Amino acid sequence: MNKKVLIGLGVLALAGGGYLYVSKQVQNAYKLEYIPKDYRLVSLNKGTLNATLFLEVKNPTDLEAVIKRYNFVVSLNGHKVADVKSKSGFDLKPFSSKVIEVDIKANLKQVLGSTGAAMMLTPDFKNLIINLKGSLGVNKFGLPISIPLDIDIRLGDFMDE
Repeated sequence: MNKKVLIGLGVLALAGGGYLYVSKQVQNAYKLEYIPKDYRLVSLNKGTLNATLFLEVKNPTDLEAVIKRYNFVVSLNGHKVADVKSKSGFDLKPFSSKVIEVDIKANLKQVLGSTGAAMMLTPDFKNLIINLKGSLGVNKFGLPISIPLDIDIRLGDFMDE
């Protein structure tokens, strides 16, 4: 066989292997899991809610994930209450996780109306739905990848029934 043909086939094989490796890296970035862990009611004063939601970001793969940023809109019962943007990123080692804190501050009377604000003082507040919608920015080989995030969390799911 011609030497040039063999070199060409070798280069093609290396390029194909590189493509498959990068493709697996990108696919693994989309396998990140988001698990609502808990929330803390910091205060509820004169209709203003201050709370923190703890969201676990889990890397179930055997490759490291570098989270460059995250940003999402926080809604309560379908009403936007906050924009959350990360101040810095973080690394997720293989098979590891990190809990991020999502601070929520909302004037419940403006967001939910008087009846919605009063709901916080009744057992019905367990039915309050928090929605996080946005994205995580992951970097793989210098390529930015935006991973969509859309999670609904019912406050009652954190409580013992």
